[in-house]
Amino acid sequence: MLKFLSDLKLIFKSPLLIDRDKKSTIIFKYFVYIFILFFINTTISFIIHKVFNTQRPYGGNLNKKTFLKSVIFIPIIEEFVFRAIQKRKKQSIILFISGILSFFLLLYSKKINIYLHIILFLFFLIFWFIYFFKFHKKKINPYTKKQSIYIIYLSSIIFGLMHINTFKTINLQIIFPLILVTLPKVFDGFLLSLLRFKFGLFYSVLFHVLINLIPFMIFQFR
Repeated sequence: MLKFLSDLKLIFKSPLLIDRDKKSTIIFKYFVYIFILFFINTTISFIIHKVFNTQRPYGGNLNKKTFLKSVIFIPIIEEFVFRAIQKRKKQSIILFISGILSFFLLLYSKKINIYLHIILFLFFLIFWFIYFFKFHKKKINPYTKKQSIYIIYLSSIIFGLMHINTFKTINLQIIFPLILVTLPKVFDGFLLSLLRFKFGLFYSVLFHVLINLIPFMIFQFR
């Protein structure tokens, strides 16, 4: 627990000092600790929405396509966009570019079939992979401490702001509850960043998928 709190402090102040440790017991403990914090944050957001009556009602159909999109595809895209870029490597840049293209495609082309989205996402991934490893020979230097802190804060804040889509409407009258709901989501972004630095991008993606799976299962069996 003390080590987790120490690493949590480092993600805000000196993320490059977080030591990698992929022991299964450590991964499990961090997943449990972060799940508890996510649960607290989600509860806070839920209470705020209830108090101010601002939450948009869920109107989607729970089917295989919804599962594929909400539980698998969107968490992967969000991690590629918000967490991959936190490490300056060719692989990370490839994932970020592929993620951001797929994200905007998903955002502005809602009528496109989810399977087509996945095919296009894989196309983006392969295209940029070939470009960076075949044609882009320039060495990519890692982030400095200052740059690393900046990118983590920026990506976490944007990640939090992306979740204002849970509101019925966005206007100046609800600015106070909007801020109160956004702050826990920003903190969630830092928690996912901790997983990214401590264990790698795969584990932040895995945790994000599991977190999105829980509400889907609740809606499915209620």
